[in-house]
Amino acid sequence: MAAEEGQAKILRVVEYDNQDIVVGKYPFLYEDPNTPELAELRENYQLERVVGGGSEFERQVALRCWRATRFVHGIHRPEGMKVNRRMAWNALAYLEAAEQGATFTCPVAAATYVQLCLAMGWQARLVEICQASKEWIPPVEGNVAHCVSEVWSNDYRKWVLMDPDGNVHYARDGVPVSALELHDAWVNHEAEAVEMVQGDPPFRTDGSQQSKTFDVKKEFEIFFRHRVMDYYEEIRTTMRNNHFSRPSYGRDNGTGFLPQVVWTDSSSLPMVMRTGRLRPHVFYSGRREDFEWTLNQAHIELESADDKDPFAITAMLRVNLSTVTPWFSHFEVRLDDGEWRRSAATFVIRLRKGVNRIQARPVNVMGIKGIVSTVAMERDDEEPEWRR
Repeated sequence: MAAEEGQAKILRVVEYDNQDIVVGKYPFLYEDPNTPELAELRENYQLERVVGGGSEFERQVALRCWRATRFVHGIHRPEGMKVNRRMAWNALAYLEAAEQGATFTCPVAAATYVQLCLAMGWQARLVEICQASKEWIPPVEGNVAHCVSEVWSNDYRKWVLMDPDGNVHYARDGVPVSALELHDAWVNHEAEAVEMVQGDPPFRTDGSQQSKTFDVKKEFEIFFRHRVMDYYEEIRTTMRNNHFSRPSYGRDNGTGFLPQVVWTDSSSLPMVMRTGRLRPHVFYSGRREDFEWTLNQAHIELESADDKDPFAITAMLRVNLSTVTPWFSHFEVRLDDGEWRRSAATFVIRLRKGVNRIQARPVNVMGIKGIVSTVAMERDDEEPEWRR
């Protein structure tokens, strides 16, 4: 009779793959998914066809390789082309200029890739890297910094480093690494454990010189001498990617800098100056969650649906779902071996006798399905032998 009334003798968790949502201290400003430039990028360049099939990560690599075919590294401008500040952080403008023969350096390659990812519904961010102790750039090393990007990977449940200018990513034991993980490998003298995975086409330059003293061959020999890993001594994450909906033209608050969080540890002390200037709008942190916060996960919480007695061992459970998913649309839930169905964030289920499996995932407005969480509960209506 008790079972008929929704009572159970024993409830136990028999499977638990429930994603922990990690939140950093500093806010990140995400692009508006309804920004028309994103649709224009996606449609004008037929990005769905560009990325093809395969896993999400394979598609993200394919997009990076396609970017590398659009312009090489350089500073060439066709005769009569004027570069105005409205081009800053605008992949449409960069790609149009490239079609006319313009070439660009690493910040443009990285910014273009970030916005191409956004056009596909993938969250991405700009990361600046620098060799340590470079308050002043020494004359023997004219280039001590680099711009790359990171894209959130649902496949690997983490931020993954992409170097669009070099058209590479890095992997350790076959798993792509983040910028912070690459930093750790370098400063801990574990660089040999990391593979530099080259895409097609490889890094190319048009040979244009940035100054009279800039020796292109020498500079890139220095740049690639350690597979660029020594540039990851300092990491700076730009805390927004909403440059279409909120253009800054390369500047925030007139300072010339975008708001950034800089990684600090015993090998990467805060660098308060850069190229002889103080650095405003920079926050320093040694907390991994401030750099490797998580996205696109569903977290499942279960509680008794008996509002009168929340401690009752009941077969009626209230399921509460939470997520941090930019551009969130809705949750999908699957019970046992059933089909995935759209779901509210809170609902009540009755556990049947035996094992009951609950799975949940978020979906964004682009239809990108997030990371699945699973909790399985076993209901037993028989008292344990020691209580009989």
